[in-house]
Amino acid sequence: MDYKEPRGHWDRMGSDQGLQLFAFSTLLMRAAAILYGYISFHPFADGNKRTALLTTKLFLFANGYDFQITDDAPEFTRDLAARCLDRQSDPMSEIQGIVEWFRPRVRLTQGTASGIIYSLLTLRAIPGDPMGSPVWKVYFQTWLNESTERVKEVAETNSSSSHKHRPC
Repeated sequence: MDYKEPRGHWDRMGSDQGLQLFAFSTLLMRAAAILYGYISFHPFADGNKRTALLTTKLFLFANGYDFQITDDAPEFTRDLAARCLDRQSDPMSEIQGIVEWFRPRVRLTQGTASGIIYSLLTLRAIPGDPMGSPVWKVYFQTWLNESTERVKEVAETNSSSSHKHRPC
């Protein structure tokens, strides 16, 4: 089966407006840029890698995709942070590497209970504000609780090997 690049809600909206010329023209490239940005810019004193994972998961969720934060996520993000610190590679190469890491971990929610709810919410969305519905808030809170617990679980499992990194 051929791999199809995920396309999200914002991709469908922007493709008619020529946004595909943007440097990060696919959903996975945009998600990878988010992950890379939080890790490489290191905006917080602590929790940048966890924030990067959760923010990326939120971005993909908002576009109808699920990002599985696997047990290797702490090691992957730690290695990425170390390469940024050592300036071992250029940002676009890193972002492309993140895209490759995402591919088996990102899936369309279509056909799942989450996907059905997402589709219904998207259809009933307020024009110009797809997440403005009160039902979205309930759906988001459920997603947030599950996602936060997973990030905590992965972080606790790997807490003994955490390192502090400076920005690139």
